[in-house]
Amino acid sequence: MNLIHIINYHLQTSIKDPRKVMILMVPRITKLCQTVLEEAKTPNPFKEVRIAAYHVDLLALETDLVSLELDDTYREFRLESDPTPLYYTAKALMKMQNLYGIIPHIRAKGFASEQVAKMMLRMRKEYSTAGLETIKQLILIDR
Repeated sequence: MNLIHIINYHLQTSIKDPRKVMILMVPRITKLCQTVLEEAKTPNPFKEVRIAAYHVDLLALETDLVSLELDDTYREFRLESDPTPLYYTAKALMKMQNLYGIIPHIRAKGFASEQVAKMMLRMRKEYSTAGLETIKQLILIDR
């Protein structure tokens, strides 16, 4: 939340000339951030501010290792009991399955990983995935 206040301050003070400004939020636009920006309108009436989401899914760290870089996952899931990061993880893995085919064997180690695996199995029924099986096994590990 501190970052959105910094962005808002920058919009109000630093940019004096009329120009278009684009704010990309990763991985999603939150209603709270959008509300903060809308409530604190910039003093320059000619400035156009657009807000968009930049959906970064899985980042390849190695040829056989991917990571979903969500910084506050532990806090959100464990401390605030918010399953949203697990949903984003399952959604990203489903996107990978849509590209590379169904992953026939999914193994999970840890409570959060088991929840992601269950979400993926439910999502499989909703999505149509390609018949290929280029990825033979997925191992989900809580860390």
